[in-house]
Amino acid sequence: MRITSLLHWLLVTMIAGMALTACQEEEPTPIVPEGDPVEAAREFVEAFYEGDVETCRELTVNDQRAQVEELCQRNATALASIDLSEAEFGLYSQVATLVVVVEMSGRWTIAALGQDGTMVEETRDEPVYITMVYEDGAWRFENFD
Repeated sequence: MRITSLLHWLLVTMIAGMALTACQEEEPTPIVPEGDPVEAAREFVEAFYEGDVETCRELTVNDQRAQVEELCQRNATALASIDLSEAEFGLYSQVATLVVVVEMSGRWTIAALGQDGTMVEETRDEPVYITMVYEDGAWRFENFD
């Protein structure tokens, strides 16, 4: 009877040890974001309003890429541009380790061809909130809030 108890105890100990080892090995290495999400947001806004489709594609999360490319292409067709010389970008909040909200404040002017072919300018001064997500090794645009 003692041998049976000893075998039972060894079996339970061995199974518990294997389970602990398996759990320890399955923990993924945490992702540590690199780069500056604020600078990435600024680069995205410039590329978006300047109609730089390639840069927009590179700086957009995978799920939003097709929609953003289409909008960016429209800006390119309208010869749009943006003056950010009076705009400021700063970290507004960190939603999660890999998600931040960047605030664009100050004043900025957007110019584009109107439907009648004349250049139209619009100056804005209300804050815009830009959600940036760390995906595939870089900070990427997800949406405007």
